[in-house]
Amino acid sequence: MVMFRPFLHDYLAMLMQILREVHSLKRVRGPDPNYDDICFSGAGRDVSQLSKSFPAVEMVFNNGNKLLLSPENYLFRHTKLIGAYCLGIFANTESTTLLGGIVVRNTLVTYDRDNDRIGFLKTNCSELWRRLKISGAPAPAPSVSQSNDTNLEIPPASAPSGSPANVLPGAWHITCILAMFPVFLGFFPCTVL
Repeated sequence: MVMFRPFLHDYLAMLMQILREVHSLKRVRGPDPNYDDICFSGAGRDVSQLSKSFPAVEMVFNNGNKLLLSPENYLFRHTKLIGAYCLGIFANTESTTLLGGIVVRNTLVTYDRDNDRIGFLKTNCSELWRRLKISGAPAPAPSVSQSNDTNLEIPPASAPSGSPANVLPGAWHITCILAMFPVFLGFFPCTVL
C-alpha cells in the first residue's frame, strides 16, 4: 500500500518524540547494513507488550475514515537483537511512503476497484484460520452454469500487471496520524491534503 510522504514525515516525528520521552527505548542500527531501517531496543521480548512502549497510531484518510494500527501493525522484530523492533513503514520514492504487509496483519482487506475504495476489518487471523479449518464445511465447488448462456458466469481474471488504470490520484491519502499513548503528552499536527 503506498501513501503520500506527509504520513511518513509525521510518523517519524512522532517516533522521535517517543524516543525522547520513553527513556527505556534506544535507537539502534537495523539488521541489514544495506537498508536504513529505523530500529529501537529496550521494548522487551514479548510482542504483546509493545503497547507499553509504543503508541497505537491512527491513520485518518481524506474521507474521514480511520484505521487504528497497534504497534504490532507497524513494527517488526529485529533479526539480530533480542527485544529490538524496526519500523515497518518505509520511504518509497520522492513523494510516497510504502506501508508493508505488516500494516494489515490481523486485518481483512477488501479492494473495491470499481468504486475506488478500500476496506479494512480488524480480526484475529490465526483464530479465523483455525475455525475455517475445523469447521468441517467443504470448500465451495466451482460454479457450473445449467444454461447454455455463457454470459451468466464471470471468467476468472488474471492478476493485473503494472499500475491499474482506474486508480485515481489521491484516492488513498492519509491526512492525519494520531498517537494514542497513555504517557505521551505531545501533539502532532495533521497534514491536510
